[in-house]
Amino acid sequence: MKKLLLPIDGSPRSLRAIQVVKQSYSPDETEVTILLVVPEARPSKMTDENDEVTPHARP
Repeated sequence: MKKLLLPIDGSPRSLRAIQVVKQSYSPDETEVTILLVVPEARPSKMTDENDEVTPHARP
């Protein structure tokens, strides 16, 4: 059995890739894993409980 990893980001192009995979590979012969890729939410500043803005500390 073939295994495919299909990363998508929600863009029209990546969603069309799902259709191409569906047309190109048999479900009986292929296991497809879809990986949704999204940008990391990284606010530049954060607010504390007193609404004081402090720089975002990186881990």
